[in-house]
Amino acid sequence: MKRLLTRKVVVPQVEIDAMKNEEALVRARDYVLRTAIPTLDQYVLEPFAGAVKEKVFRKAKQEHGLNQQGILNGATSETLTFGELVLDACAKPGVSTAYEKVITQAEGWLRAAARSKRERHEGVTYRSVEELKELLTDWKDDRSEAYNRKEMRVTGSPTIVLNELTVRLDKSQYARPSEKAAGEFAKARAVKGQLELYVRSFEEALAKAYRVPKKGKDFQQELEDGSAVRYLFFPKTSVEYSKVFESLVGQSTQKVSSSTGDLDVLAQCAFQPDYAYAQGKIAVSTTEENGIGIVRIARSNQNGGSTHSYRVRRKEDGLYVAVKDVQVALADVMKQKSETSMPLKVDYFPSFKE
Repeated sequence: MKRLLTRKVVVPQVEIDAMKNEEALVRARDYVLRTAIPTLDQYVLEPFAGAVKEKVFRKAKQEHGLNQQGILNGATSETLTFGELVLDACAKPGVSTAYEKVITQAEGWLRAAARSKRERHEGVTYRSVEELKELLTDWKDDRSEAYNRKEMRVTGSPTIVLNELTVRLDKSQYARPSEKAAGEFAKARAVKGQLELYVRSFEEALAKAYRVPKKGKDFQQELEDGSAVRYLFFPKTSVEYSKVFESLVGQSTQKVSSSTGDLDVLAQCAFQPDYAYAQGKIAVSTTEENGIGIVRIARSNQNGGSTHSYRVRRKEDGLYVAVKDVQVALADVMKQKSETSMPLKVDYFPSFKE
């Protein structure tokens, strides 16, 4: 046994079509995800990108300084060019918000409000629009954290076709924004792209070969050499919770626009007699029956769009909205802003050979 100073990363050349050699394909995928890509990330891509971001961050500190919390007071961007490789990097103050927790908290509050007998009118529970807006903003602030945002984008890259790359197992060789390190970064990026394409092609061929249904599939196979593999296809739903939040409390503007949240629309447009407004991707109309205002908000998008109808009441201390209508609108937006994928988890169990 000897100490390794380098590692060769190779793009597998196993034929994927029709899954003719499943054992070799499984081994190749295992190698790509456990060895090849982590090697490129750990020793080349992340150290180089980190060095570029840190260079721009230091420049930002000199230009703008830090506040008492150690957060930048302003943004700095820089374009770095290494031959055909062009990088756009920036450092700026950022805010990270756990929107999923904010929406979960809002759903709980609405459920509790709906069960309450307070502020009921003809069997319908109402709550103050202003109160709900303030609560949402407070929940968002409580779940937000400031940080120094460091970014790097590749905006220009040389055409590189490589099936293998020898990587030095020394991060310091690549953790510098130099011509040499940039050249290795470009090569590693090209090889990683080939590796990721290989994995996607394998997973697509596997799903087709085993006819995976929408509900997913979980099964195991024994391979010719005695090793085994478990395939787990499972539906995974992701939600753009930030978009869900913005559907209720969007940007504050003097005029209603597609970026205006529904609660802000209610505050601006409720009880305007026979009001009708359309601008871009949003249309608002109002009516009134027996002292109850009805505000309809229609939004169009690439999926067709939606229409939300809210019952509102005017009281001495402000505008009130039917809790049930907010719940219905929130559930509808959650559905619109969700996307289901079918990721694959593979457990490979190699056989033991003495």
